[in-house]
Amino acid sequence: MGPFLLVTLLAHATLDAQGTRAIDQRLSDFVWAAFDTARGGFVSRAGVPEESAVELAIERGDGPWMSRATTTLDWTHGLMDTLIGGFYTNRSTRHEDEDVLLKRTDVNARRLENLTDAWQLTHDERFHQDAARVVDFMERVLMDGRGGFVVAQVGDRDLEPRSNGLAIHAWLVWAATTWSTSRRDFALRSLDRVWENCWTPPLGLVRKDDFGDLSLEPQLVDQVEMGRAYVLAARLCGRPEDRARAVAIGQLITTASRSTTADSARNRCRRRTARSRRRPSRRSRTPAPPVSWPSSPRSLRMRA
Repeated sequence: MGPFLLVTLLAHATLDAQGTRAIDQRLSDFVWAAFDTARGGFVSRAGVPEESAVELAIERGDGPWMSRATTTLDWTHGLMDTLIGGFYTNRSTRHEDEDVLLKRTDVNARRLENLTDAWQLTHDERFHQDAARVVDFMERVLMDGRGGFVVAQVGDRDLEPRSNGLAIHAWLVWAATTWSTSRRDFALRSLDRVWENCWTPPLGLVRKDDFGDLSLEPQLVDQVEMGRAYVLAARLCGRPEDRARAVAIGQLITTASRSTTADSARNRCRRRTARSRRRPSRRSRTPAPPVSWPSSPRSLRMRA
């Protein structure tokens, strides 16, 4: 999920209707102003299309927004490998052999979903054909037959919750659009495998290496993207286990957010107390005694 959409969801959850419309309009104006025809549309200076902006423009659905979305998608078509398939992340100036490193699962998944949505709204066969090419590339190169997707065309073959959440979400959208039961079944099998391999209470979804050890601390983006995939699967397929898993991830994020807020408040109180102890008294010129720190530093707690 892009930063804009995440902020919008938080706004809808915490503000009233009037406040939600105000912040939604303000952020929409910001995205609208970021459109640059010289770069190809919603494209960054590094030559990377902003999929979140395209997604927002497609969701708006009206003429001006849809025109900007399709313009960016047309420019993005130039990043497709017409020989092997799949999208490059950007127009790289590296050696040709290094370009395969830029064919990532998360990039292709997000562009697949945008192409599918654009095809549904505009009925333009160009978007349908590009989306079908991405699906073919992902099935041949990025798909793991046991369930799930690898991170990129080359590199490690470990399950990464973030890239799998994006890929499974896009896979479910494509399966629902094309009425493909086989791809729907693979998406559900992937959801089961990611949960069995990556869900580690009370940490949540984590990234593990070939030996089953944690390779990185729990990431919020892993919980968010897989949570979105479980929510969509529960809505489209009606499996109770997908709904239960989405609820478990939501409760984990809510609990972690509350704990982080409480810890931040306690830390601010401690810093104010420490500053007040070090501050010299206004009535006396005598400096305050130095603070005696403990001999051993406090241990840091890692939170998801």
